[in-house]
Amino acid sequence: MATRGLGAMSNFDLLEIADAPAGSENLIGRSIAALATERRVDPIDVLIDVVLPDRLPLAMVFPSLIPALGNTAEGWKVRQDVWNDDRVVFGGSDAGAHVDLMCHANYPTVVLGEMVRERGLFTLERAVHKMTDVPARLYGLRGRGRVAEGWVADLVVFDPDRIASEPARARHDLPANGERLDAEARGVAHLFVNGREVVAADQFTGDLGGTLLRSGRDTETVSVPGSSAG
Repeated sequence: MATRGLGAMSNFDLLEIADAPAGSENLIGRSIAALATERRVDPIDVLIDVVLPDRLPLAMVFPSLIPALGNTAEGWKVRQDVWNDDRVVFGGSDAGAHVDLMCHANYPTVVLGEMVRERGLFTLERAVHKMTDVPARLYGLRGRGRVAEGWVADLVVFDPDRIASEPARARHDLPANGERLDAEARGVAHLFVNGREVVAADQFTGDLGGTLLRSGRDTETVSVPGSSAG
């Protein structure tokens, strides 16, 4: 079956099964391409024979802005070059508009686990800086993004040898039983938000330390690097 023109939607190593009925949990987190190889069939056959009968939800894995390259050596080299550009900010995308397909909200654990530890695309220190101080300064968040006296105690204590993302799974906990994707983390010993521990040993404590940040009260006016105002 021809798939030309479908772009990333036909790149079956980027499509993963996000949920499955009892007895088929081993399908969760598996890509359509991997299942096709395992079963020695075409990926379209997996969609027709496995996904469609139970209407299994799919998660699209977008590890970069160039999904057409997939999980190839060339693709990862291009990603490394893009991500190492100082003008690039991790986590800046419109995925939040697609919570049932591509918003896993797990890029920090993917960066630390796969891109730092497994692929060596960044040093640990640079990756942490790119996900903390860089966005905080760009968005003008006052007193956040660094570990410093008098600053807000938003802290993550993690095991660099274990930190990783679990496979994305479908959750039905939005209003009207709406579906969203959720990818849990492992290797997180402690997570503090505003000084309150909200995660301990990979589990939520039930404490909610977050608060709404308001422009002006919690931010500083910043100029965009490279703009006429900067």
